[in-house]
Amino acid sequence: MLLKPASEPVRNQNGCWLWNLIEAASYRGRSLTGSLNPRKNMIKFILPCILILTLSCTSPERYGSSLTPGQQREQIGLQYQKTGERIEKGQIRFDGGDGLSIENAIIINGAENEKEGIIAELIYIGKKHGEKNADWKPIMQGFLNKNGKSYDEIKIEDIKNNNNISYYFDITAFFGKY
Repeated sequence: MLLKPASEPVRNQNGCWLWNLIEAASYRGRSLTGSLNPRKNMIKFILPCILILTLSCTSPERYGSSLTPGQQREQIGLQYQKTGERIEKGQIRFDGGDGLSIENAIIINGAENEKEGIIAELIYIGKKHGEKNADWKPIMQGFLNKNGKSYDEIKIEDIKNNNNISYYFDITAFFGKY
């Protein structure tokens, strides 16, 4: 069924076309809600809008972090430091191959969760290539599943040597741990 507005559109002071919402949502005097009462129609239209707006404006504590961006950076810095210390103590180890192919993936053992494992990957690359964003920068990170094992592929741009390198990490030991 084709809906036809009950009135012609008009322009407001900004030059935008406006329609009467109640009339635009009606056809032959009956609204989409089935009521002839324009006030009921408006309430049935506005209440869902208010509900959607209310749900989209919920506090960050409920669905995400309540930390400011500065606090988040500080927290990430502390996590990098903790992971680096665990690597130095031998609690997190890099076993396996050189990581230049999935068959020779670097196996990360000892990471307690995904966050620590990902930080360990970046520390490994940093030890091989220098300072992140000065000597190298990440281009892409991807997840692969092969033969029942989980892998991360991290593609970097080696700024010093002007080339791109992909590293493969076997993340099976910590994948899915939070």
